[in-house]
Amino acid sequence: ETHIKGHMHIDQKGFLYVAHYFAPWQWGIMYTISDEEVHAAQRSIQNVALWIVCGCALLASAVIFVVFRTFLVRPVKILQGAASAIARGGDVTLIPIHSRDELGELTRYMETMANAISQYREEQAASQEYLEAQVQERTRALQESEERYKTMFDAVPESLFIADVEGNIVEANATACRQYQYSRKEFITMHASQV
Repeated sequence: ETHIKGHMHIDQKGFLYVAHYFAPWQWGIMYTISDEEVHAAQRSIQNVALWIVCGCALLASAVIFVVFRTFLVRPVKILQGAASAIARGGDVTLIPIHSRDELGELTRYMETMANAISQYREEQAASQEYLEAQVQERTRALQESEERYKTMFDAVPESLFIADVEGNIVEANATACRQYQYSRKEFITMHASQV
């Protein structure tokens, strides 16, 4: 058995050939193919390879886009919405980002901050409610005390005046109004030296 390979030119056309000789039978088999067919097959393989590379690049771009959108853009938009809700005074308890990366860590910090703000607001509302109740109670007590004072002040049988440090009359009892024949409004416009 003998193998022969080579390239030959016939009528200015190139051919590749492979020959095999079988000695026991004295047979020879020769296969030839033109250079044009080889180059056409080569171009076809190159075109298929180019399409495969372009398809892989397109697929890789799509995968990168989906991964980027899923793992970066979407969580950032969710965090942006949560921050807006916190700024508006909304109640944010759980932000739906469960990754274990920096965005997940930032999410847990935002949840902690939102809970602290919510707790602060509740405490502030409770304190304000308590203070308003205290103010109402003290106002009511002051009004009752003022009523008792006016009743006692007006019940005194002697004429009484109250003047400020400059001598301007700021209050007069009912006995003083009867005795001097001035109304309370008139007394309040007077100086103590005028009485």
